[in-house]
Amino acid sequence: MKNISLSKKLMIVFGALVLLSSALNGVIFYNKATLETTSTWTNHTFRVIDQANTLMAAMVDQETGFRGYLITGQDGSLQPFRAGQEQFRAAMARIKSLTSDNAAQQRRLDEIAAAANQWRTEVAEKGIRLMASEATRAAARDLEITGAGKTSMDRIRARVAEVIDGERALLETREQARLSAQSTITWVIAMSAVAMLLLAGVSIYLLTAAISTPIRTLTTAMGRIAAGELQTTVPFQTQRDEIGLIAKALQSFRQSLAEAETARRDQAAREETERQTLARREKLAADFVGRMQDLAKGFAQSSGEVADSARNLSATAEETSRQAQAVAAAAEEAASNVQTVAASAEEMAASVREINGQVSHSTVVAGTAFAEAESSNTRIAALATAASAIGDVINLIKGIADQTNLLALNATIEAARAGEAGKGFAVVAAEVKQLATQTAKATDEIGAKVGEIQLATDGTVKSMTEIVRVIGNIREISSSIAGAVEEQGAATAEIARNCQQAAMGTQQVTQNISGVGQAAEMTGAASTQLMTLSGGLSSQAADLRQVVETFVSEFAAA
Repeated sequence: MKNISLSKKLMIVFGALVLLSSALNGVIFYNKATLETTSTWTNHTFRVIDQANTLMAAMVDQETGFRGYLITGQDGSLQPFRAGQEQFRAAMARIKSLTSDNAAQQRRLDEIAAAANQWRTEVAEKGIRLMASEATRAAARDLEITGAGKTSMDRIRARVAEVIDGERALLETREQARLSAQSTITWVIAMSAVAMLLLAGVSIYLLTAAISTPIRTLTTAMGRIAAGELQTTVPFQTQRDEIGLIAKALQSFRQSLAEAETARRDQAAREETERQTLARREKLAADFVGRMQDLAKGFAQSSGEVADSARNLSATAEETSRQAQAVAAAAEEAASNVQTVAASAEEMAASVREINGQVSHSTVVAGTAFAEAESSNTRIAALATAASAIGDVINLIKGIADQTNLLALNATIEAARAGEAGKGFAVVAAEVKQLATQTAKATDEIGAKVGEIQLATDGTVKSMTEIVRVIGNIREISSSIAGAVEEQGAATAEIARNCQQAAMGTQQVTQNISGVGQAAEMTGAASTQLMTLSGGLSSQAADLRQVVETFVSEFAAA
């Protein structure tokens, strides 16, 4: 939107309003046409229902006229019958025309016409012919009494009811369509009002953001520039609409004012610089004269102080030389002691390294023992499982022995029943029973032994578990000791290294003290030279005073 001109922005906003209004009007017109179509078809349905009722009324008139003729025998009584025929034919023609596009209704109307024609030919016209003769009038009346035309009339009534029900179903569908269209129109009208209000609000907001707000911002910037705030930033310069053109023009105006103000300030600055330069020259000359006079006086005073300091420095240098010799002797003795400590620290570091090796070996041994204990624990657990499996097998063997004993008992009973023929079988059965009994006893003994093995194995498993736990703790403690020994070794090595450095530092101190003694001797020589130079400085100070006095007199004359 920033790169679109104001006229195009307005066209976009009003175009959106027109498009929305057109779309909503289109929806309203479409549903209005639906309402009109629904209303037309509703009227059509009522006309069809009215003609269906007319058909039924015409059949009732025909039936009434026919019955009246059967009762009176007078031709005048047939007038409703004949009028009903004409009315039926006219109503049938109209209703078939109205329902020409509805095949189901056409089929029902054909059935009504066929039933009506059957009633007329087989009942009404036959009865009228029989009523023409006095001899057959009773037969004509019997037609009505026996209900000869009831089937046809019931059929006509049923089909007319179906026609009316079909139209009422269409009427209900069309009424729903009408209500839907009316609801849609109401909803669209309400939504169109809301949408128009929203679009109007958005349009006002956009126009305000695109026109009013930028103009107010630019007006504020203009006021600040007019008040002399030439550093004010001009916004909206990147826009390609009229606001952007105004902003660019204001920026050009601000730059022109800034350039003019800069030129004015530069001119004033140059004039001020010239005034300050002149004043600075005058002040510099005065300061130079005063400073040079002070320096001349200071040189004379300082030369005397330098001579005094040189004498003091010579005495201090002699004392420093004596103290340096004493410090050198003490430093040599300290170096000897530090060397002794360094040797002891190195021996201690070697011992710590040996301990560290032994602890590391202990850690490895503890790890191996832990692994072996875990392996033994696993094998003992497997042994416990095998012992449990042996117990299951023993139970199975015991069950087989019990079953064998039972079978031997049954065989003995059967052999006893067989008499002499079963004696040999009885002996075999007794032997089998004895073997089964021995097997059961042996199985019980084996089970008891296996139970003892299981108890011993369970105890061994618990003991091995405890051993594994203890060895694990030993391994952890060994690891901790190894870490501590490593830290102690590192600390001992650090002590040895620091002692070596201290020894080196002590030697360096001895060397430095020797250098201090030499420097003290050199300082004594320098102090002697300094006293010689101070005499020359006093002479130069007198010359400087003379030069300054000459400069002052010439500067005053200029």
